Amino acid sequence: MFFEDFYSHIIEYFLFNEPEDEIFLIQSFFKRIDEEEKLVDTVIKSNLEYLMIDGILQIMTYYRERFYELVKTNKKTEEYTMDIVASSCWTLLSRWHKSGKEESPSRLSKIYLGAFRSVYVALFEDRNQL
Repeated sequence: MFFEDFYSHIIEYFLFNEPEDEIFLIQSFFKRIDEEEKLVDTVIKSNLEYLMIDGILQIMTYYRERFYELVKTNKKTEEYTMDIVASSCWTLLSRWHKSGKEESPSRLSKIYLGAFRSVYVALFEDRNQL
């Protein structure tokens, strides 16, 4: 129900607005997770985190075109990329929840995107850019 409600909210938003980038989707999801403390706590305690990862994958699949404008990958690695992004998203959200949600959802989305950039630079570019 959480993911269905989130889909409805996002679809309604996109009907009336045209965000300039995909950060809106990430921030919206993080804000909704922030509001669902009991749900997240239950998921973690029940060891059902795979359900959240599956839900995140569903969101990414639904918004595949926008997602790949941000990620820039090829079709051959598409599924691997989506698994990595969904798993890392949930891992970050789970850690955030367990540590008392000290950062705002907006700050958390910046940390999330920054982490991907840092890993990319560390692996493929000049590490002095970090």
